[in-house]
Amino acid sequence: MLQAYILLFRSFIRVFLYCICVSCMFPCLQYFSFQMCSLILFTAATSFFNDLLAVDFIIQKFRGI
Repeated sequence: MLQAYILLFRSFIRVFLYCICVSCMFPCLQYFSFQMCSLILFTAATSFFNDLLAVDFIIQKFRGI
């Protein structure tokens, strides 16, 4: 069960860092395209979803379902 909490914590930190990265890019949009910002946000959402699936699997395994 501790693995699930650690995974969730890492996932929130990763999404937070992705959001900081994108917010730092917005003033420099003349250098970075909107597609690049969208790709970073998509990567953050995908990794967060994968971590949630892993947490769900760990919880189900812990409960014995």
